[in-house]
Amino acid sequence: MRLHIAGVALAIGLTFSAGSQAGGISGSNIGNTCAGCHGVNGASAGTTMPVIGGLSKSYIETTMKKYRDGTRGATVMGRIAKGYNDAQIAAMSEFFAKQQWVSSSEKADANLAKLGSAIHAKRCDVCHEKDGSVVVEGDAPPRLAGQWTGYLQMYLNDVNNPGWASNHPKKQIFATTTKEDIDALLQFYASKK
Repeated sequence: MRLHIAGVALAIGLTFSAGSQAGGISGSNIGNTCAGCHGVNGASAGTTMPVIGGLSKSYIETTMKKYRDGTRGATVMGRIAKGYNDAQIAAMSEFFAKQQWVSSSEKADANLAKLGSAIHAKRCDVCHEKDGSVVVEGDAPPRLAGQWTGYLQMYLNDVNNPGWASNHPKKQIFATTTKEDIDALLQFYASKK
């Protein structure tokens, strides 16, 4: 009888083990490892760490692969992304895409935001529609409305740096934009939640 019970327990254990290994890439388990920087479910609480929960699956997946292969510049993400294979990146991207967007808690300067609105309409709205709040699956650009200004500031500062690998399709779009213009644009995005 003991031998029979032990055999059944072993069979059940092997069944669960095989099932978890067969198709068991958990996007939430992988995504939880990102919480230290990007917050729980991708809702970052730090000004230089972007909110990633609620962005499109394809944007997150493409960005992670570019970090991994070095075609998008990074400080830490290039090293982190090298630790994931395509299936793991797809699973974590799907997990984050299913999360609700949580805007930064920053308050915006209303006067600068008004100036930033005009800059957005002239330079950014063609891709970042509806004040930068649109998230569409596919090759659409990421949401900017409600993103942390510290992160956006770093990104915009680097877009025109020839030594920095950027996946921004209009890399030279800010070549004639002043620091004051960028400050206004950042306040505009901070004003949109």
